[in-house]
Amino acid sequence: MHIIQENPYRIVGIVANSSEKELQKQKSKLLRYASIGREATSEFDFSFLNKIERTESVINAAFSKIEQNQDKIDNALFWFLKINMFDETAITHLVHGDIDKSIEIWGKMTAGKEISTKNFSYFNNIATIKLLSGDITDIIEGIRIKTNLILSEAFQEFVQAVADQTYIIDPQKELERFVDSLLAQLAEKYSNNEIIQFFKNSDKTVLDIFYRKFTKEPIHNIESQISITSEKRKSDANNAYALGLKLYEDCKKDLETLRSILGKKDLTYKMTAENLAKEVMQCGIDYFIAWRDTKDPSTEALELLNIAEEIAIYNQTIDRIKENIKGIEEWRKTSPIKEELNFITQQINNFQHQYKSISTIKSFVTTCKPMLDKIRDKVGSTDEFYLLLSGGIVNLALSTVISIVNKEQESLKYSFNKQLALNGLKPVIKEALEVSYSIGKLDMPAETQTHYNNNHNILISIASQLGLSTSDSSSGCLSTILVMITIIVLLIFA
Repeated sequence: MHIIQENPYRIVGIVANSSEKELQKQKSKLLRYASIGREATSEFDFSFLNKIERTESVINAAFSKIEQNQDKIDNALFWFLKINMFDETAITHLVHGDIDKSIEIWGKMTAGKEISTKNFSYFNNIATIKLLSGDITDIIEGIRIKTNLILSEAFQEFVQAVADQTYIIDPQKELERFVDSLLAQLAEKYSNNEIIQFFKNSDKTVLDIFYRKFTKEPIHNIESQISITSEKRKSDANNAYALGLKLYEDCKKDLETLRSILGKKDLTYKMTAENLAKEVMQCGIDYFIAWRDTKDPSTEALELLNIAEEIAIYNQTIDRIKENIKGIEEWRKTSPIKEELNFITQQINNFQHQYKSISTIKSFVTTCKPMLDKIRDKVGSTDEFYLLLSGGIVNLALSTVISIVNKEQESLKYSFNKQLALNGLKPVIKEALEVSYSIGKLDMPAETQTHYNNNHNILISIASQLGLSTSDSSSGCLSTILVMITIIVLLIFA
């Protein structure tokens, strides 16, 4: 770790609990050497650490970093203390490069023991070595020991060993400072997921600080990117796709970090993910609206909406995203047939406001069919939207035919001159059957086809009974006609 390799106590060449007299003596020596172009060495350079250069500026900077009590404590936690003969012996082994022997000594003095005023230096020193290790297990153990030391009752003894005797420190604040320093060091070498592993088994106090510190930056980054994107989107919706995609790419890693640390059920994660999802979604919507009249923006818009759906947490947001996906997908289906669809829509509106007669129904069907054929040629005869549209024309025309026929049979039912009324019904049935044949030429869904067939067959039967069919020579008697009328009365369609 850089904070150990270039610790100011190492540069100065002393242990962290050296007296002020030793500190000043070492300062004079180092500066004297530096002034004549020579570089002093120290037994605490330790051969297992990187080589350091002691220029005059480096020396002065190192001393300035251990002038204040707080700075002394912060840096001492990443260095060594020599409190008694066991520390002295172990450090001597370090001086000779025998790390294993030092670990053995401090290990025996700490194994199975609680941190106390008599052994706190052993725990601090062995933890410093473990933090230097390339083994993740050692680093995790080093972190655990250091944090336990800070939270122990013996920590005040540690403070008095490296700072003024009267200096009082807040262990909670010192723990936060230690975690800050540690995170900065670990980030130089390890990924976020690896750093999480170093802390995941820490006690709750340490874990809470770690979560707060480690999530502060990613949350800030995501919130900042959302704010920037929102402003740009509002001023330039034409560029909303690029903005939304960049927002996601810039925030993806930070969001993954939050999820790894906090979990998907954590409220902070949920709120952050929701806000990100909403902005990505809005970029997709705004981009679609901005371009739909001049080109097909559906692919890009749907890409952003699908990304937003993956991020979103709450049902309200997910439902809104799904509604927009459905709407854009429907638009994409109808976009190639926009001209034909507008024409048919206008014909439907006109028909609904016209006086209803067999001739107007025939004109309506005849006018719509060429456009329906064009739509079929573009999307295919089995396309769901096409079948629903064509089936809608069938239902509208057929229901109007039935309505007219039913109205005519009502006149027959209450007429005093049945024969006269019957003569008036014949041309209506004839025209209705002709129009029904025209309606039958339109494509329609299976359910609509069944509905059409039933009613068409009834019209054929009525026409036959009225003598309108060449295959049935019966002219129909009055009793037969009355039976027919009863059948039609039952056919009431919307």
